[in-house]
Amino acid sequence: MSIKFVEVDDAWRLADYDEEGVETGAVLARIPYEFIKRLNPRGDCYYPEPHVFCTFEGIGGTPLQKLVVYRIIKVGNSESFIPASDLESAKQLYEKWKRIHAPGRGHEKMT
Repeated sequence: MSIKFVEVDDAWRLADYDEEGVETGAVLARIPYEFIKRLNPRGDCYYPEPHVFCTFEGIGGTPLQKLVVYRIIKVGNSESFIPASDLESAKQLYEKWKRIHAPGRGHEKMT
């Protein structure tokens, strides 16, 4: 996602990728170890990626304990993730991003 810092609001907002001063951002969620009940590292025939089975005791009945917006900074051939905002800002940006990229708008649902 594209994000931009607004000094007047002292907060990050979603931005169009071609705006001046935008940065690449990502909302990352943390799942506490105690919420994880089982792992399937091989996945299944439909989704051959690892599956993580959790209890839903976190934010809003999800397995998530914390949401953080990170700035993605390219350093040589690698990327560094730097925290950009607190939980409430991260949730607001993520909710706006979900509404824009909702299924039925030409984008696949995030899993």
